[in-house]
Amino acid sequence: MPDGADEPRLDAVGSRINAEAGLRAMMAIDQATLTARLDAQDHLLRAPAVTQSEHGAQLRELATEQARLAEEQQRAAGTVTRSRPASAPSSACSAGTSDRW
Repeated sequence: MPDGADEPRLDAVGSRINAEAGLRAMMAIDQATLTARLDAQDHLLRAPAVTQSEHGAQLRELATEQARLAEEQQRAAGTVTRSRPASAPSSACSAGTSDRW
């Protein structure tokens, strides 16, 4: 059984344990807050990469479509030039217009 001299020491140990428990609880709250902030920042850092990837995919689709349209345009231009006979005059240089100048 503790005597009267041990009572103040036990009170001091108990108060110190309570103070340390309070500090550990505050550290746990701080750590949780920091973790939440880091998670939010991590999402913000990843967002541009996702957006850049989406934009890159869109640009690749546009470039593919542009190349396809350019190829069709070249094919159509080749068809137009091949369909006109080589000896036929163009509409701007018809036989009657050369007298004016």
